[in-house]
Amino acid sequence: MRNFASPLVVKMGFYMPSKTNNARNKAHVNYIATRPGVVKEVEPAIEDMIDPSTAIGHVKYAHERPGSHGLFGPTEDTSLEEVKKELGGHKGMLWRMIVSLREDDACRLDMTSRRQWEQKMRVSIPDVADKMGIPLSNLRWCAAFHNEPGHPHVHLMIWEKDPKRSRGKLSQAERKEVRRVFAKEIYAEERLQLNREKTAERDLIQELIKNDIEQVVNLREELLEQRTEVNLELRMAGQGRRGIAPVVPVKLGRELLNELKELSLIMPAKGRIALKFMPEEVKGPVIALSDWLLSQPGVKIHVQRYLKAHEQLTKMHVLSPEKIEQARAKAYDDLKNRVSQVLLRSAAEVKESLNQAHFEHNIKSTSAPSVFTQTVFSSVFFTIQSEKDKAEAKSASMQRKQGEKKRKRQRGEREG
Repeated sequence: MRNFASPLVVKMGFYMPSKTNNARNKAHVNYIATRPGVVKEVEPAIEDMIDPSTAIGHVKYAHERPGSHGLFGPTEDTSLEEVKKELGGHKGMLWRMIVSLREDDACRLDMTSRRQWEQKMRVSIPDVADKMGIPLSNLRWCAAFHNEPGHPHVHLMIWEKDPKRSRGKLSQAERKEVRRVFAKEIYAEERLQLNREKTAERDLIQELIKNDIEQVVNLREELLEQRTEVNLELRMAGQGRRGIAPVVPVKLGRELLNELKELSLIMPAKGRIALKFMPEEVKGPVIALSDWLLSQPGVKIHVQRYLKAHEQLTKMHVLSPEKIEQARAKAYDDLKNRVSQVLLRSAAEVKESLNQAHFEHNIKSTSAPSVFTQTVFSSVFFTIQSEKDKAEAKSASMQRKQGEKKRKRQRGEREG
């Protein structure tokens, strides 16, 4: 059974009231709410005809919605400008915190989206304030989620509406209590699941130990085998846990955006958006674009891992170096075609929106290209990750089956 561990990081600092610190706090809240990598997660109006799950939908709404940013607080309608105004005239202490998880733990806990972090913060922060001696009626706070590869985290700012606390530094006991509050909420579901598993196994053992200890051991092994098999089947079906997509470099994002605009100009006006139905004058450029993107630093390493997984899977069937290389090339072509499909859909969105004035206006702004290309880049990353996961799961499943056959054969030989 998995042991519970808490690699949660909580960093804390405070700022004394002064004009200089007020200016710094205003700048800080603006930075955490608008910096590249902050998750805005805005929703489109009902009458909006563009799908918000598409790259263009994100670009359009994020720039049509006044004051769009990544800041959230106790309520849904947190205003960045109002928070900045309040902090500019604040007369008391302000505490800054960073609450962070390792990427693998965040994936396991399903803490890779703003929605989950926002919910956890809204539950935790009133208790955090209580540990700091701040009553709920006097509590003010705001936060922003940054989905950084390796360490997704939240930047948190806490202050009192009517300043009462004169000591900024938290005692060692207070710091431990604050961290304990965050850990208790963030790991709540995992703790519950672990407790359920422990209870189930305890009851099972108590029920069966009276009769046959070997039966108990065999049953536990069978349950673990079934759980592993289910996880492998989910991964083979492309339903494994998703990681965090790397942030697209600015230069690469600009180049990708220009290539997609060029591709959009030669795409058919009608018809199904699928690589196999595209005319040759479109297939060639989109496959070339896919090949270029897969060779870029930051992407290439994930492609190599994908190809390595396919190579290991192939070696379970064949030993010929030539056939292994052929399988590797086929796997790369398959991935290239899947990425080409992602790029075609993105180019189609560009084509659909090129005649809309807001798109041309927004795409020239500082942040719009990063929002659009990050969405495309993330789709490509998740495509590579999913295909790698499938190959690894298939390889692991086959190894398990071969091992089981070997064990059965050995048991038969012993019994014979």
